[in-house]
Amino acid sequence: MAFCAAPIGLLKPAILPLDTVLTSQYLYHVTKQYHGSAKKSLGTKTMNAISFPFLTTWLIGTVLMVVGIINIAGPRKLRETYANWEFPPRFYLVAGVFEVTAAAFLAVPELRLWGIVLAGLIGFGAVVTLFNQRRYLSAVPAIILMIALLPASLAVPYEAHPLHYVNTLRAG
Repeated sequence: MAFCAAPIGLLKPAILPLDTVLTSQYLYHVTKQYHGSAKKSLGTKTMNAISFPFLTTWLIGTVLMVVGIINIAGPRKLRETYANWEFPPRFYLVAGVFEVTAAAFLAVPELRLWGIVLAGLIGFGAVVTLFNQRRYLSAVPAIILMIALLPASLAVPYEAHPLHYVNTLRAG
């Protein structure tokens, strides 16, 4: 998978493979080129290039992916819990697919806003369900997830942002 990074104002965008975009050397290059604040060391100081909203977004995406995979796997205890709460028999699969989809949307900058909306709806549904079952303490992680969506919303790219990522894969 490759992405195209094109700073506004330049005529020719640079084509970057996704594995390059996710490396510390790339973060060092972007920080140095656009912010002028990167140090020569590529050690732990490079981590400063990742902002809190982006870190929050990736953490939320990771949590949603893990929970979604657990839901799709459907362990017996989980299926019994859904049945006790009078959900349809295969509802755990639907919940898992929505959670994995939200995680995937959060990972793609152009779809991040949709991921935040979907994650918010999932969290809200979880909180309402847990409150209806009088499981108030169990609702705390979902409430924290919804609160964490606020800083994650700052990681949504906007039109005037100096760096855009465009998927350059060809279909077929």
